Amino acid sequence: SRQYAPAEFVKQVKVSFEGEAIFQAETSFAVSENPSFRFYFVPQREGTLTAEVVDTEGRHFSESYQVSPVTGTVAAGN
Repeated sequence: SRQYAPAEFVKQVKVSFEGEAIFQAETSFAVSENPSFRFYFVPQREGTLTAEVVDTEGRHFSESYQVSPVTGTVAAGN
């Protein structure tokens, strides 16, 4: 006999910097088993970058990182 296996996947991804949303995705079963999301963000000041994920079972996952602006010099002529 066949057993029904409910779909279990990442449902929502939110990324914020110092509490301000910078990336958000509402996903479906079409997302791969081990999804990778890419977005571009260059902080203008030091702060906390936080990623929050919710799956179809209602489980919440989050991780925060301290980030700072990229500093450096550009060689003459570039």
